This record gives sequence, structure tokens and C-alpha cells, in this order.
Amino acid sequence: CTSYFLVMLSFYFLLNWTPKVLVDQGMSVQIGISGAVLMNAGGVIGGLLLGWFAGLFALVYGIIHAGQTGRWTDPSAVGSMAAGAALIAAFLWAEARSSHSALDRSWFRRPAFSVATAAIGVTFFAMFGALLIGMYYLQFDRGYTALGAGVLRLGKAVGAGVGAPLSGRLAARHGARAICAAGLTLIAVTFVFMTTWTHTTPVAAIEVAMITLGVGVAAVIAPATESIMSNAPKARPGARSAVNTT
Repeated sequence: CTSYFLVMLSFYFLLNWTPKVLVDQGMSVQIGISGAVLMNAGGVIGGLLLGWFAGLFALVYGIIHAGQTGRWTDPSAVGSMAAGAALIAAFLWAEARSSHSALDRSWFRRPAFSVATAAIGVTFFAMFGALLIGMYYLQFDRGYTALGAGVLRLGKAVGAGVGAPLSGRLAARHGARAICAAGLTLIAVTFVFMTTWTHTTPVAAIEVAMITLGVGVAAVIAPATESIMSNAPKARPGARSAVNTT
């Protein structure tokens, strides 16, 4: 968060110190980032970006501080989270009223686009959650080193490598909706199985779960990405890609 904050602070000053108008063959250049207006309004753009990342910084800092101290009602934690939420809300308010917003909210009225976006979001939350909790389990409960725990998690990469090319072909044959649903179901089943792990769970069972998780993730990502990219205007490839990767 600190790195992002410093980068956006630098960007803010860069936009204010550069020439106010960029001209390309006599026309002002527009940018689509952060609910942009014309490039000659560099201070506005930089201010919006700075507010967004400052909000994320404050929100994440408050959550981490509360988690470290165990006091979620601590004034510094609550104040930081409230300030972060307020800055983010201000950014979203400005975006909603911009004629050149970074993301056209009408795209989410298309079920194929909004459902695919939600599917990718849930999948990545699950994947990174499994990565975090899994490493704690393998190192602190099972006693593996960081290297050993990492090796045991290679099964997920194997599953993803096998599942990714298959999911695309299966989606073309059976439809993206069916393959995404199957992938999400596979992820859910894997998580249910992971709740039964103890300090005596066989390594083979852990590897099966990792492979299954990788296959489930791959089954969601490929068809959902195709659905997002094909259900948004082709004139906005950057925004489509940003939704998919964010």
C-alpha cells in the first residue's frame, strides 16, 4: 500500500507540473483512467487517483492495525478505516458523475458480464485464502519448512496447468456458464474437504486437494475471462482487461 501511495503521489505532482494541454494534431488527448476528464485537468485526475489510493492505504492500515492489536474498537484503527472508506466513497461519487468514467457501470447490467466478474472475484478470494491458510497449516501445524510447504502446494499449479486448456475447449462445447459452475462447485468441495484436515492428514490427500483446487480455478478463469471480454465494448479493451484482472 505504501508503494502505491507514493507512486500516486508522484503521479499527482507530475500531472500538475506537466503542460496543461497535450495536443496531437490539434486535438486534446483524453484518458480513461479514474473517471478522467481532458488531460489538461491534470490536477483533478491526480487528485482523484491520490484520493483512491490514499483511501485504500488508510482502510488496509486500519484493518491490519486492528488485527495486530486485537482491538477493533481502537480509535486509531476505527479512524483509519473510516477515513479510508470516506475517501473511497468520495472517489466513487466523483466517478459516478463523470462523463469519462474509468468504468461504465451500465456494463454490469449484462448478466454475462456481471456474473463472470463475480465468479472471477470469488475464485481469486478463495485461491488466495487457501494459499494463506494452507501455508499456515503446513508450516505451523505440520512442521514443514517454507520450502517444503511450497513444494507441497505445487499440486495446485499442476491442476491449473492441466485444467486451463481443457476448460476453454469444454466451454466452447458446453457453454461458459456450465463450466464456470462446475469450477466453482469443485472449489467449494475442495474447501469443505480442507476443513477436515488435521495434523495427521496424509500428504497424498493434501496433494489431491491442491490439484482439485487448481483444476477448479482454471475451470472458472478461462470461460469467465472470455465472457467478460466479449460482453463489453471492443472500443474499451483496457477497461475490459482491468475488470478481469482486478
